[in-house]
Amino acid sequence: ELLATCATGITACWELRRSQPTGLPLVPRLLSASLPPLEQAARQSSPSQSSAAYLASQGYLLLGVLADHYGKLDYMEAASQQARFYGQLAQDVNLEVAALTRLAVAYDYKGNYVKGLETYQEAAALPGFSGVSPLLQGRVYAGLASTNAYCSQPTQALSYLSRAKEVYPDDPGVDPSYQFALCGNTTLALWEGLTLKHTEDYSASFGVFTRFGTLTPTSGVLEQNRADHLNYAASVAVRQKDLDAALLYLDAAEGIAQDIQHAMRLSEVHDTLRSMRLLWPHEAKVKTLQEKFYQY
Repeated sequence: ELLATCATGITACWELRRSQPTGLPLVPRLLSASLPPLEQAARQSSPSQSSAAYLASQGYLLLGVLADHYGKLDYMEAASQQARFYGQLAQDVNLEVAALTRLAVAYDYKGNYVKGLETYQEAAALPGFSGVSPLLQGRVYAGLASTNAYCSQPTQALSYLSRAKEVYPDDPGVDPSYQFALCGNTTLALWEGLTLKHTEDYSASFGVFTRFGTLTPTSGVLEQNRADHLNYAASVAVRQKDLDAALLYLDAAEGIAQDIQHAMRLSEVHDTLRSMRLLWPHEAKVKTLQEKFYQY
């Protein structure tokens, strides 16, 4: 009965995370009721130990989502490590890989791209990786593509990108790991765009980012993901020295980030704004955009 109640709570949390900003603040309340008994059950030898660990791992993945949203990177890293620990206790390699991809993202946010690359490599080297769901396999290959590109390994990067495209499912929603994989229909495009950006194929990268980085909401695309693509489209426009495109897409990204109160998206938007100020230090339009961003 306890596991059934906790499972219902975890499932509700996954649904609530898609409703931002209204749904996400409810997640900690549900996790505070579900996670402690799950952890206790997961650490005790019993017939329900594996099931409890399976749910506890998902609980920590959700805590990582919260930490991401509020820009608490140390918490995100710790939550991802705990999610991996309980995934191992559950003997579920899909959960372990999902946790490792989130850990790699935490390193990426911190600017530790080498550590991010090593984490993706660790995931791909797991003994059971060949049996991991196509969604998570594709996600790991996409991460390997982007981090290799950032670490100036373009040949490896494009090779991994090709593998990611071969494996990643056309409909992520039918993948058995979809609920906790934190991957969707925009994920592969994001990492493809980053790979192309870091290999300096800016025109192709811009085209990929604007596929989901639309100026109006798109059905089936989370607003936080739309903001991500818009921001990266703006960052590529900066590389292309296209002021008008950079202003347009960055302004849209910032508006979404403010609406959903996503701290990490706002931080990334401000990083892009700084790169614009370096390129166009005396441009009035850039100064006007900066004033708008910091009026809140």
